[in-house]
Amino acid sequence: MLVKKRGESSFFLILRFHYTKPTSGIIQQTMGYSTDIFSSEPSESFICAICRDVLKGASSLNCGHTFCAGCLVTCRTCSNPSCPNCRKVLTGSHPNYVVRDIIGALEIKCPNSDECNWTGLVKDLERHETTCIYQTISCDVESCGHTCQRKDMRDHATNPSVILSHMELKYGRKLQEMDEKYKRLEDKCKELELKLDGYENRMSTVEGKRRRVIPIDKKDIMLVMTQANCSEQEAIRALQENDNDLVNAIMDLTT
Repeated sequence: MLVKKRGESSFFLILRFHYTKPTSGIIQQTMGYSTDIFSSEPSESFICAICRDVLKGASSLNCGHTFCAGCLVTCRTCSNPSCPNCRKVLTGSHPNYVVRDIIGALEIKCPNSDECNWTGLVKDLERHETTCIYQTISCDVESCGHTCQRKDMRDHATNPSVILSHMELKYGRKLQEMDEKYKRLEDKCKELELKLDGYENRMSTVEGKRRRVIPIDKKDIMLVMTQANCSEQEAIRALQENDNDLVNAIMDLTT
């Protein structure tokens, strides 16, 4: 549940509610840096009007107002996007490096847990979070979906029931891939079988025609050649086309 922050209007509360998405069933992530992690209270000029946190990736609109880069990305998903402050039509944005550098030099504590003793500058936070044992991370086994603090991930990964679950996920995917590959091969085999059947049918047809050819007597060929004054090939063709009928073969060649 979102709580209205200091100095936040109802409009921005609704906007923040619409665009703040939970990263898991427990943790809720905002676009900017929480004001609670700063050693001293940040200036109001560094507060994003959308998420009411300290600007993260400060970016300015064409109208001059500055917001978190992530907040602007979500603003652009609205129909007819405009500046949340002055309502001027949003035509473009650019990084505000001056504000980014100023905020990057502010001192903060670890946002992951009060148990973490780390303190440093905003610009060093991302590097710290790659090693912080209190950082919430996701299990690197695909489709596992488990999230916990980095210090607890080893217990998760070495839990016997979890190991079994990971094996099922891993080999289940492999079995599915093999099944899909088998189905593709099966479809290819069916396609080749159909082609082979087609070739066999065509060969049977040709063979049948060859067997149906009536043998031609050599004397008949000589007679047609003499009567029609033609070559041996022409005589054979004429006899074949007329089922060895001498009269019709000679007539075909002479008329």
